[in-house]
Amino acid sequence: MAINLIEGYSVLFNIQYPVSNFIERIHPQALKNADMADVRLLREHDARHLLARTTNSTLLLKVDATGLFFRATLPSTALGEETLSLISTGTLSQMSFGFTVNPDKDVWTVTPGGVPLRTIMQIEQVWDVSPVAYPASPSTRVWVSRAEARDGETPEIEDYSEILSYIQQKKQTAL
Repeated sequence: MAINLIEGYSVLFNIQYPVSNFIERIHPQALKNADMADVRLLREHDARHLLARTTNSTLLLKVDATGLFFRATLPSTALGEETLSLISTGTLSQMSFGFTVNPDKDVWTVTPGGVPLRTIMQIEQVWDVSPVAYPASPSTRVWVSRAEARDGETPEIEDYSEILSYIQQKKQTAL
């Protein structure tokens, strides 16, 4: 039985999204050498709302052709249970991530409509992945996992082809 287990995509490659007065997208190779040794799952990017962490294996990350997939075991705390409830009802359904990029590792161009476009080519470090109410990239998703888990364990990331199909459908809609 799945116990407090969530998963989703906090990063989607090649999806353009507005940020202030420009558009941004993440290149498919941007996470290739990124430091993801100590990434935290935070609610709304708030360090006071720590839910899981890679260093204790309650948060697992996997970079694939779609983006940055994650699976996390939420704690049996008021915050963990509230977060699980909001995700299971679809009230909290999108993701974000905190990261740093070296200034020389992004490329600036202009869209045909004259809007500046920033393509992030190389992310230096991923600090957190976060379920959020207002994501920069609205195509990101979080959901309650159907994977099997034992108490206190986060199952390995294996086959999630159903979800990839859903994300691909979203990408086509966004184009």
